[in-house]
Amino acid sequence: MKKTKLIRFSSTLLSSIVFTLIFVSSLLTHAGPWQIGVNYQIGDEVVFNGENWVCAQAHTSQAVWTPPWAVTQWNAIPDSTDWEPRVAYVTGQKVSYLGGWYISVQGHTSQAGWEPPNTPALWKTTEQDNYCNLPIAEGERCVVDDFERPQGGALNEWFTYEHYTGLTNFIWQQGGCVQGNRCLVMDNGMNLNHSSWRKNIAFSPGEYYSVMGWSKGENVGGDFHEGAGFGIYDGPNNSYWDFKGKGTWNWREVAFTFEVPAHGSRGLDARLGQSWLDFFYVWFSSGKAWYDNLRLERLIKVDGQHTTIILEKSDLDHVSDTGLANWIANLDRAHQAMADLTGVTVYDPIEVLGVRHYPGGWAVAGNPVQWYKPYIAENMARVEQHGDWVFGILHEFGHDFDHDAWNFDAEFFGSFKAAYVIDTLPAKVLLAEHGKPAEYLEGRAARIFFQTHPGISDRFIYRLLAISDVIGWEPFKQTFRSMLTHSSPTNTRRQKFDLFIGLLSQHSGQAVAAMIPASEQAEIDTWLGLQ
Repeated sequence: MKKTKLIRFSSTLLSSIVFTLIFVSSLLTHAGPWQIGVNYQIGDEVVFNGENWVCAQAHTSQAVWTPPWAVTQWNAIPDSTDWEPRVAYVTGQKVSYLGGWYISVQGHTSQAGWEPPNTPALWKTTEQDNYCNLPIAEGERCVVDDFERPQGGALNEWFTYEHYTGLTNFIWQQGGCVQGNRCLVMDNGMNLNHSSWRKNIAFSPGEYYSVMGWSKGENVGGDFHEGAGFGIYDGPNNSYWDFKGKGTWNWREVAFTFEVPAHGSRGLDARLGQSWLDFFYVWFSSGKAWYDNLRLERLIKVDGQHTTIILEKSDLDHVSDTGLANWIANLDRAHQAMADLTGVTVYDPIEVLGVRHYPGGWAVAGNPVQWYKPYIAENMARVEQHGDWVFGILHEFGHDFDHDAWNFDAEFFGSFKAAYVIDTLPAKVLLAEHGKPAEYLEGRAARIFFQTHPGISDRFIYRLLAISDVIGWEPFKQTFRSMLTHSSPTNTRRQKFDLFIGLLSQHSGQAVAAMIPASEQAEIDTWLGLQ
């Protein structure tokens, strides 16, 4: 997908620290891959064939006791982790209740009165209810606040802010919360105001985090950028967010990624309304918003020569250190190849950041490349098991070598540069010949994907790959460099296309346009003329 700018939070909106804020309804699994010869205890979690399992019986693993078959030793981990009555819980299953986490020590069907704190014969507490004590290590997870603690606890560390004093009712509410007895509430009623609950947290520059919690809204409305959200604030007057709930909604998941300025973030911000750049922009909201159960996890950052990977531990659990290092080395090679092809190096290194919010597609280019979390784990497993270079990431890398002066179709050029890497290095990727199941294709064998695709933009990639067999790649490199220095960049997509083909002909000494079949020329006319 064509690159977009990630909001960066400083006076210049540029920095190098990224955080992901997430309002989630399920516990993130910190499981490592299942291994032979390990002494597993009840409650230990593993990943096997891309699925999460929890140990139900202490044992030392053997080759024949893999999770799907060793039904006595392992249970699949269900999606839901909120304790509820009338649920059949299995031994080793983890649930959350009143802001804490518990492990079932024996299988049972829950009922009212058998809540985890009241039934030690059925549940034991876990270390996951530990409160944050910064700094935290990479991959560590802790509780920012569950709002259950009395005065003298974390609530005293939250303070309130109003643009117009006295219009907002700030409540430490008892009852009606997502879990437990307490949550934070802001009620503007019919008043339009920018107000927030805030908590100072001295995040260190260069660190990456996920923050998890819950949000709910009632009759939220107001200005153009109205809404209830959660994010960071940078100074007394500025707050930044991705999610902005509008209207009325029940407790739900929210997620966004933000980048903290080099001097560090002032803290977390649960808000109604918004201000930006020291009141240069202020948006006001009415209505009521709830916030509950906030947790923090530091992301893991792994550097290559030209590539930096920033992912949650649960995603990296699907790949070994060796597999990850090999993939980063491959992406480094892809970076170098694209720079050599285009003569452009906009970002070095390119960061690949796993995000919990929907960035606009499978992934979105820029720096960082924002990679949507639901797709990460399965791809990391493919990196480990098959040496997959991950075509989607190569495509986003391709966008990061774009130059709009000569770019007649962003998605085409993103895939073309990925295809160049696959064809020449070569690279192995999971692709599907049109109408057939996906399979791993490497090098020139991957051309079949582009050749058989119904869209002309992909089939034109195949055409250029075939043309490279005739004229070589050097004319392409000279063409990209010539277009970068072209004194009068053309305006229309068709003009840019004709310039590209004309320069290929000039640098190769051959009539490249004549190498494009007439049937494809007609499709190209439609492709470039109607978009």
